[in-house]
Amino acid sequence: MNKILIIAFLILSFLKLSAGGNDLFFKNADDFFHHHVKYGNVNYSALKTNSTQLNSLVDQIRTATLPEDKNERKALYINAYNILVISATVSNYPVQSVMDIPGFFNEKKHIVAGKSLTLDQLEKQVLMKEFDDARLHFILVCAARSCPTLPSYAYMPETVESQIQSGTIKTLNDVRFIKTDPTGKQVNVSKIFDWYNTDFVKNGKTVLSYLNQFRENKIPSTWKVGFYEYDWRLNDLK
Repeated sequence: MNKILIIAFLILSFLKLSAGGNDLFFKNADDFFHHHVKYGNVNYSALKTNSTQLNSLVDQIRTATLPEDKNERKALYINAYNILVISATVSNYPVQSVMDIPGFFNEKKHIVAGKSLTLDQLEKQVLMKEFDDARLHFILVCAARSCPTLPSYAYMPETVESQIQSGTIKTLNDVRFIKTDPTGKQVNVSKIFDWYNTDFVKNGKTVLSYLNQFRENKIPSTWKVGFYEYDWRLNDLK
């Protein structure tokens, strides 16, 4: 009987450990963003000199246990995307833009929780397919100056929804991201709204009505919508 109890205890302990197997990843990711991201820019030069912590995170992404909890999966995938973008950039640094790196988004493969994916696949076939959340376009950061601001923290399972919401509100009220022209009665928005238009105009919405869900100063529905050129220069902290 004692042996049975011991075995049962060990099994339960193992299951408990497995359930929290990604806790260390989230802790390490948070520490990484805190130390290497400032004002949305990444210290690529320092990471090129010493990539030990970054490489460790990439290894943790590779071997991560895919969680059953939906919020934990969402947080895991978001952090994985942003970290893998940084890792792929560091591998090619110095570089002026990730667009100068062949196949950066659609060819280079990364291992995420044992599955081989490009960054495009991770975004479109994993995150957007499962969660169908247009706000993710303001959370996934592609290493460019016109991208939404990369925060100096990781997305955590218990707070991921509030973090996504606050990040979206911050981005869509940023005058550098949404450029209003009251005189011309026009608003110029990121090309993200052009590239992923169908994600923003579901259920009868328009780009303007989508924006106004999150804006403090609403944009009149009669205004024209234009797109400014995307600045693909690296979000490099220099």
